[in-house]
Amino acid sequence: MEWKRCLTGVGVALCLSSHANAVGTADLDLDSAPNRDPLCRADCAWQTQVGADRNERLAAAIILDDGTIVVTGSTESTRYTGTAGWAFQLSDSGHLEWQRVVAAPGSIVLEGLAQRRDGTLVMVGRAFFREDSSGGQTDVLVVEMDRSGQVLNRWVVSAGGQQGAAAVAMLQDGSLVLAGYAERPEGNRAARITLVGADRQIAWEQMVDAEYGATALDVAVVGDRIAVVGAARGADRQAYAWLRTFDRDGYVLSDTVLARGRRASANAVAATGRDTLVVGGLEQTDVRISGFVAELGLDGEPLWSRQVTAPDGGDARIEDVAVARDGSLLAAGELAGDGVVLRFADGEVAWENRYGTATGRASITGVAELADGDIVATGWITNTRDGDRNTDAWVIRLEGHGGAALP
Repeated sequence: MEWKRCLTGVGVALCLSSHANAVGTADLDLDSAPNRDPLCRADCAWQTQVGADRNERLAAAIILDDGTIVVTGSTESTRYTGTAGWAFQLSDSGHLEWQRVVAAPGSIVLEGLAQRRDGTLVMVGRAFFREDSSGGQTDVLVVEMDRSGQVLNRWVVSAGGQQGAAAVAMLQDGSLVLAGYAERPEGNRAARITLVGADRQIAWEQMVDAEYGATALDVAVVGDRIAVVGAARGADRQAYAWLRTFDRDGYVLSDTVLARGRRASANAVAATGRDTLVVGGLEQTDVRISGFVAELGLDGEPLWSRQVTAPDGGDARIEDVAVARDGSLLAAGELAGDGVVLRFADGEVAWENRYGTATGRASITGVAELADGDIVATGWITNTRDGDRNTDAWVIRLEGHGGAALP
């Protein structure tokens, strides 16, 4: 299947094209060898790297009811100029089942991912269309695929200026909540939260402004309550990690600053199922960057917060959080150049494990639990190929608890 269509925005026509397996396995050098050291340790069932001579990165992943894994991200290893949006599905044994590239005469990045009740996959991101040599505009893009990777719908939520979506969540009536950013006319970036109805019309928008810019990075839904996290930089030039909750009609219910410093960002939020939220991010108050994980009430009041630091003096950051079936909390990110997965029980670290290579950098940007208790982690890893360093997409399955208990 192949499609090409021009979407009319404000003063611009955005032409998108999608090709089944446009980035074939031969071109991407698929590698799914189990327990390949040094990436996979004894607790790793398998690991799959997908990469070619350029850069691939994964942004979001979900587990389907049959145990297969769907991932979104971006790839530069195509015949198109610039970055293309990329989605693929792996079996529960780590083998590639399908992949899809979504490209435009500019660049596309797919970041957020959710699934409708009917099984439809909803992916959001941004599409850059170059108007001339001096620049162009970036639009919020929504792409819907079926479970076999066939494109069902694609549309631009809004057009004009520079804007994008980093995450998507679903309300019970099928409405989409998008978290991202939009450039203000005066040039500052504002975080934007948008509710899009089943008719694809914008029901409401909310902006989070800061003196030196803000962006929304993730969104979660608890009943009819919407929780959004992100980053901002205020008039004092300090960075802030923030959490804001809204009701179904877009009214602000709570507004919480989670961390502040030279750098600070709340990167991920998830509903725990017990009327609380778990949030992960990063903060920097001195030379090093540290990660944090916190559980908060729906009113934004913290129940507990834990800092994640690298014992060998490197930087740390939390990129994703999730809830396990036993109620414990999962967090994933980067620790001194390695990917890291942690489990929290009653506010304390139950275990952690690092994954990486001595010759490159690795980061885990997504984490989820399978029905049998295994954990799937997705992210990226740098490799040296033909003398050049590039970034490969990376998926690993961790057996059982995913790591040895800490002493």
